[in-house]
Amino acid sequence: MVVYPAVAPYEEESVAFTNNVFESLVQRDDLGNLKPGLAQSWYNPDEFTWVFELRDGLRRHDGKAVTAAEVVDALEADRSQPFLIPVAKPMERIEVLDDRRFRIRTRYAFGPLAQYLTRLPIRLAAIAQGKRTLGTGPYRIESWEEGKRIELVAFEGHFAGEPAIPRATFLVVNDSKQRVRQISRGDAHLALDVSHRDLAELARAPRAREGPAPGVRVI
Repeated sequence: MVVYPAVAPYEEESVAFTNNVFESLVQRDDLGNLKPGLAQSWYNPDEFTWVFELRDGLRRHDGKAVTAAEVVDALEADRSQPFLIPVAKPMERIEVLDDRRFRIRTRYAFGPLAQYLTRLPIRLAAIAQGKRTLGTGPYRIESWEEGKRIELVAFEGHFAGEPAIPRATFLVVNDSKQRVRQISRGDAHLALDVSHRDLAELARAPRAREGPAPGVRVI
């Protein structure tokens, strides 16, 4: 179980679980270097054009193969989101080339596009009956109580293989002290955004350890 605070108004976009369910075309390794995500490769035929090729055998959470057309539709939908303007603004048009390839034309030479795409998880078209948005990540959503609890289960069709942890629960607990107590009792395995005032208590908890890591944000 993972306990984390709700951060309105971005709860449904929470980084606490998003990258487990949805994946970006380009990703970063532990050192921050670019690596293939949903796209296995990309190149620039000229300074205004980017051509991306999807991984072979890529599947969404309902088991169906992912096509370039679906990814383009997802990119087009995301371009209208206000918080994605820095990513979407340089894009002039997005065109499907075939089942696995698509092309992005930019309004001007924009070298950081691949870096920007690491911030854009691909959410595929919703299923009309269940109103669910599909992902391709190592976990799929089993249940979701908005602002309260999310249950994820391992996706056996993921291109990297089924993850070692079969099930994960993400629970919203806004009180930092309560998150620490849940770790101390063994009720939770990971607590996010623990207040610095509560780190001393966490250090005294058996089997608990602090895990800071470098990030890419500058504030």
